[in-house]
Amino acid sequence: GRAAGAQALEAHAVDEQQVGQRHQGLVAGQQRRDVREGYRRFIRPSRAYANVILDGEGPVEDSVTALLSRLP
Repeated sequence: GRAAGAQALEAHAVDEQQVGQRHQGLVAGQQRRDVREGYRRFIRPSRAYANVILDGEGPVEDSVTALLSRLP
């Protein structure tokens, strides 16, 4: 009886651990998706706008460098 009880407890603990790991995995996956989505929606477009505003073409970094080089 006691051995069976201990085994059941152990199995339950393993289940809990697996559920916890799965949950952590899902949370991490969701965070990665959120980051990717944020990048797609905000960072990429803002870089594109910066290109247009500063220079009309070329990477943002080049545009910024060009802009700074024109300053007195």
